[in-house]
Amino acid sequence: MAVDVLAIGAHPDDVEMTCAGLVVKMKRAGYTTGIVHLTAGQMGSRGTTEQRAREAAAAAEALLVDHMEILGFPDGKLRRADELVDRVAVVIRRLRPRLVVAPYFRDPHPDHAAAGQIVAEAVHCAELKKYPVEGEPHFVMQLVYAMHRQVFAPTFVVDITDEFATKKAAVMKYHSQVGPPADGEALTRLSSPDFLPGWEGRARYFGSMIGRPHGEPYFCEYPIPLSDPVATFAVPQQRRLAVE
Repeated sequence: MAVDVLAIGAHPDDVEMTCAGLVVKMKRAGYTTGIVHLTAGQMGSRGTTEQRAREAAAAAEALLVDHMEILGFPDGKLRRADELVDRVAVVIRRLRPRLVVAPYFRDPHPDHAAAGQIVAEAVHCAELKKYPVEGEPHFVMQLVYAMHRQVFAPTFVVDITDEFATKKAAVMKYHSQVGPPADGEALTRLSSPDFLPGWEGRARYFGSMIGRPHGEPYFCEYPIPLSDPVATFAVPQQRRLAVE
C-alpha cells in the first residue's frame, strides 16, 4: 500500500519517542501513515526481539498507522552500506510517501546517525529512473529529521499538544524498555525514573517555543515554503537581533 507520511527509525521505539506526535497529527488530518523500524532491537539491553516486535505492533495500533514493518538490519552495527540503502529505496518505492521522517544524521548514537544517512541516500536513489532496484521510481516531496539525543536549532516545531497523550501511550507499549527494571536487572537510561520526566520536559520545552504545551522539533536542509506568513507566526517571536 501507499502512505503519505513515512517515519523511519533505527530501533523499535525510536519513532514513538521522537516523531509519533507528527504521525498521529497527520493521520487525524486525513493522511495515510507508516512506520518502518530498520532493526529489530536485537542488541537492546532489555527484552527480546520477539517482545520488541509485539510492542512495535501494539504501538503502531495506538498510533493508528496504516502500515508498520521491521526490516531486521544489524542492530548496534548499523552503518551505511549499499545493500541497506537499496533495501530502504525499495521500501520507499513500494510505499511511495510524500513526506519521510528520519533520525537526525549527527546523533551521538551511531545507529541513529547511520539511519539518517541511509534514509537520505535511499530517498535520493528511489527517485532515479535507472537505479537498479525493484519498483517504479518515486520522488519524495520532502525529507525531514527528528531529534533524538542531539539537540539542534529546529527548522520548525510541530504543535503536538492534542497528540501528546497518544504519543506517550505508544511509548508505554514498550514494556521491555520503559519503566522500572525487574529484580536483578541493571538500570538503563530508559528504565531510569528520570527518563520519562526528562522526555516530557523536552516536549514542553519545544512547545514553549511556539506558545503551546507540547512540541516536536524538526530539521530540514531546505527552505520551507509558507503560503500565509501571517497565520504561520501566530506566536510573538524575537523582533530584533540579540544585543552583544
